[in-house]
Amino acid sequence: MNKTRQKVLILSTGGSAEPLVTAINKHCPNYVIFFCSETIGTQAGSSIMVDGNGEPCKIPGGTRPPEVSKLEKVCRQCGSRYFQTMPSIVKQVGLGAEYESYEKVITSNADSLAECYNRGREAIRIAREKYPHAQLIIDYTGGTKTMSVGLAMAGIDDGVAEMYIVSGPRGDLIKVASGMENIRKVDQTPLLSWQRSKKQMEQLFGKFNYEGCLRIIDEMSPTVSSGTSEDKYLQFYQLLCKALQAWNRFMHYEAAEYLKPYAGDVPQLNAFLSNIIKSKQDYEKQSLAARAQGDPLPQGVKINLSLVYDLLRNAERCLLKEQEVDAVGRIYRALELMAQLCLLHQNPPINTSGVEVEILPSKLQDKYQKLLDLQANNKRADTERRLQLPLFKAYGLLADLGHPLGRLFQEREKEMENLLKIRNNAIIAHGINPVQAHEARAFYDFTCKFLEDGEKDMNVKGSYSKTLQFPQLLPSLRK
Repeated sequence: MNKTRQKVLILSTGGSAEPLVTAINKHCPNYVIFFCSETIGTQAGSSIMVDGNGEPCKIPGGTRPPEVSKLEKVCRQCGSRYFQTMPSIVKQVGLGAEYESYEKVITSNADSLAECYNRGREAIRIAREKYPHAQLIIDYTGGTKTMSVGLAMAGIDDGVAEMYIVSGPRGDLIKVASGMENIRKVDQTPLLSWQRSKKQMEQLFGKFNYEGCLRIIDEMSPTVSSGTSEDKYLQFYQLLCKALQAWNRFMHYEAAEYLKPYAGDVPQLNAFLSNIIKSKQDYEKQSLAARAQGDPLPQGVKINLSLVYDLLRNAERCLLKEQEVDAVGRIYRALELMAQLCLLHQNPPINTSGVEVEILPSKLQDKYQKLLDLQANNKRADTERRLQLPLFKAYGLLADLGHPLGRLFQEREKEMENLLKIRNNAIIAHGINPVQAHEARAFYDFTCKFLEDGEKDMNVKGSYSKTLQFPQLLPSLRK
């Protein structure tokens, strides 16, 4: 053996010694770990072939002695019940006893996958402890099918880069022809990389960490062969993560472009995004109409609250990620936007950033003219003498107009006021306080209930409760 090379070879050991002898002679390892089955009662395990006395190894296909009857049954595997016996594997390959060159890891149950996997892990642990800087090679040709699978799984989980089987031409469907064996490297790297990376990606995806997912996809892309199933999924996940990342930042048009090739694979998500874009377009159209810069929506078009739904789903994700300050900011904006959308859908549209008192019903004009004058005295009036309405005053105007959401606001004004203190006293607004998790959750729950009851009173199309949160499991492609 070549002692100058640092190699450790782990071999699953079965009833045939020839593949193992071939593997050892080809690899020339410094150290061999035989993964063997235990001898139980009269049933000999494969451990005896490693270093048993006499000639424990047998090669099927020996000649039949003449004294045996021709009617005697033959072996169903090789067509003969006779064997040529050989010395142990250790003796055949010259693993001398003068220095430590091998050891055995024995499984007590060669048909238990869990047991074989754990013993395979043990063999790898021993190899790494004894030769921490050596090249580690696994050959899982021998042993029971369960032993082979268990050792291969252990190697994949550990990240062993080099795995082999002994193969060659077959004279039948049973075994490689004796003397024709050769080692073949098993290219498990794509499988290993894909499975591990996908598992990491699933964890990040479940936490809405799309930036982390995209980093993994960038690292994986050069290792995946074009046109494979993995390649197709990688492209899908890349565009999906880019879409959700843009959507999470309220970049809805960009998100729609990313999602377009796979809209049919995530139909409900795509439908929600389409509704949000429609709600945004309605908002922009009504805002222009309120400034006399365009025509409003036709009479009878129902209000679309999908922009509000999007803000609240975004806030929900912030709560799941324990980002309470961000959640409160989004919840506040959702409450504010509800009032703004309802006012924009009045006839004529009313824009809270610049209310023209003259377009209000005559019975309300004196009240809101006084507000405008007060605003002017405080030097907050714009050059066009338009009234600006913050959240509470916007809901107050809805109440004065007899709007269902305004009436609902009047019923819950005190509760809303108390909850808004959470946001107003927070460091992101007018105070210096942190936001506690239970406070943010209470604010979210109130707003969801306020929205749900408002939807019923306004008889709007759609419902927040029926909208989808971003998926936390990687979706599948259509077949």
